[in-house]
Amino acid sequence: MKKKIIIVYASNSGGTYLVGRTLQAMLAPKYEVILKKAALTSPSELQNYDGILLGSPSWRVKGHGDGSPQETMIAFMEKAAGEQYNNKPCAIFGCGDRSYTYFCGAVDHLEKFAETHALKKIRPSLRIDGYFFDLLNNEQRVKEWGKNLLQELSRLKF
Repeated sequence: MKKKIIIVYASNSGGTYLVGRTLQAMLAPKYEVILKKAALTSPSELQNYDGILLGSPSWRVKGHGDGSPQETMIAFMEKAAGEQYNNKPCAIFGCGDRSYTYFCGAVDHLEKFAETHALKKIRPSLRIDGYFFDLLNNEQRVKEWGKNLLQELSRLKF
């Protein structure tokens, strides 16, 4: 039976969704992989998966400031108060723009979320600059990161 991975994402312009979809395609031959919007995901659902990927663009959200996760990811994170995920393997990705003060600040928030909720981060987080402005190179970066993620999962005998 294949291990199950969920990719929970939020997206504004579609870049974070496309990163998630690429990762889903890379992981799917070996794992059962679900790609799901944060707005449609209950934090308790993560208990049903063996591994978790979280992705969000960085945004300016009223009441949260610059470099915040997208609003639906913030809402997902807030609903997760009290959830613990028992050191399930986790990887984090985000899209941003280096011209802003907090480049990929959403990744920092997701990393803190992972730590607070007992997720075991197994790879350095992926931070993509201007996804659509350098699409070919950024797609290659995502694929390289995904390849390394697969290797890490294999190493963990996941």
